[in-house]
Amino acid sequence: MEKAYQYWKWFQDRFLAPITAVVFLGPILLACVEVIRRYLFGVSWDWQQDVVTYFILSATYLFFSITQRQGMHLKVTLFTSLLSRKVHPATGHVMKVLAQLASVLYLGYFTIYGVKVTQTTYSSGRLVLSQSMVFWPFFLILTIGMGLMIISFLFEMFREVQAMRGKQVLVEEAASAHSTD
Repeated sequence: MEKAYQYWKWFQDRFLAPITAVVFLGPILLACVEVIRRYLFGVSWDWQQDVVTYFILSATYLFFSITQRQGMHLKVTLFTSLLSRKVHPATGHVMKVLAQLASVLYLGYFTIYGVKVTQTTYSSGRLVLSQSMVFWPFFLILTIGMGLMIISFLFEMFREVQAMRGKQVLVEEAASAHSTD
């Protein structure tokens, strides 16, 4: 499992993160150009707002699994911490595993449904509001992002189960440096 996790980290850090950065940086630069065009020259591209919105959202969806893996997202740990301290140390771990399992099930449903929505928008040729680009790539990227989240959650579940057994596995350097648990 450790080797699979190392491959997952490599894929995210060396492939997914740079792609996400480019997908995120492009629309930011486009938005800056559009501000200059609009306020200095009084002209604007009709399609610019759609491109900026959908590309920034796409980058965000792709980056979700990285923030999940690194533990750099917003976490509410009060309940699990209280359970661990007041009831039994394993209780907090069990609740985390149950929450992660619920997340995997939800994301699994979302991913399956996302494939269907992507197919429907592709076959219908649906366009974004400005009518300048097709809508299906946005749904595809959203679906891929949610599928990638499943992988991060599965590794997290494995880590939590091993923690219940007293073993520390799949150590994430960034998460351990920023963790408050």
